[in-house]
Amino acid sequence: MANKYDPNVNFSGFEKLQKELNKVFNVEDIIDQVGSAARTVYSEDGWRPAVDIYETEGLYIIEADIPGVDPDTIELSLAANQLTVSGSKITKASSLNDSVVADQTGVDDNTRDEQSVEFKRVERHSGDFYRQFVVPDSVNSDSISATGRHGVLRIEMEKHTGNRKRKIVINT
Repeated sequence: MANKYDPNVNFSGFEKLQKELNKVFNVEDIIDQVGSAARTVYSEDGWRPAVDIYETEGLYIIEADIPGVDPDTIELSLAANQLTVSGSKITKASSLNDSVVADQTGVDDNTRDEQSVEFKRVERHSGDFYRQFVVPDSVNSDSISATGRHGVLRIEMEKHTGNRKRKIVINT
């Protein structure tokens, strides 16, 4: 006869073992590091904003997380059904690294004070980003619009109205 699960059985011994293993392997830090890496996708060329892409009856919509990026600095272009979103984000940590390099060539004393800052943890992404999306043929390319608010870039692409199919006459 197979053993059945009994919710009344005491698993306190396993809980103690789990706590000791968590201490040995520092599980909280590992989970924290993996969690922060999962929120932002990094590529060889920089970081890639996380996106949601969805469709309504008349629109395709892309929403990209771009916290700390000035929407005026984002480039958005469409060529051959490829929508490209690119830009750059500068954080205090990345700008201070740039200041250290600049200070070695003789920059003013104001940056030296900030250079004494020692970061204990840097999780916010910075640098250039670049994303490309294939745009369906049903998109009216003249009607693509974008807005940036509260750290989210929203790109709306209207669908063509009506049937775009047409019969092509073969000339003889």
